[in-house]
Amino acid sequence: CGRPVEAPGRAAMAEDVRKEFVVSTVLDAVATAGTRDELFMQLASDASGAMRAFLDDQTTMVFQATVSGNRLVSSNVVSFDTGSSCQVVLTKLKAGALTEGDIPANVAVSSMSHSPISALYNQLKRVYGPMMSEGKDGLGVDAK
Repeated sequence: CGRPVEAPGRAAMAEDVRKEFVVSTVLDAVATAGTRDELFMQLASDASGAMRAFLDDQTTMVFQATVSGNRLVSSNVVSFDTGSSCQVVLTKLKAGALTEGDIPANVAVSSMSHSPISALYNQLKRVYGPMMSEGKDGLGVDAK
């Protein structure tokens, strides 16, 4: 009840804007209110080292977070886990260590839930279809 207790990792993360961006992007895409704190702790601990590699290694171009229930697994390889409920993939658009200036313009974010085909269908129907059909700059494409 009352104010939530500040997790110890949150203060340290605020010092690294890049890490804060990755963690908040992943959590915004996959976490429910009930799983957010648990998934935050797993991401912030970076037990696999995948986030650190994505942020600092010049040759690591991908960070993937896969969620199954309250368990989050991160890696630097894109793969599809049929047992997962959701996946988020962050990709650097240029090689090199990620800098504060690269965020968010030089990081592509994509998410999948259920299957890649289902994810593509939903993105086309709910995101790109309406964008292409609306406004004076729209392409006049039927959103269906």
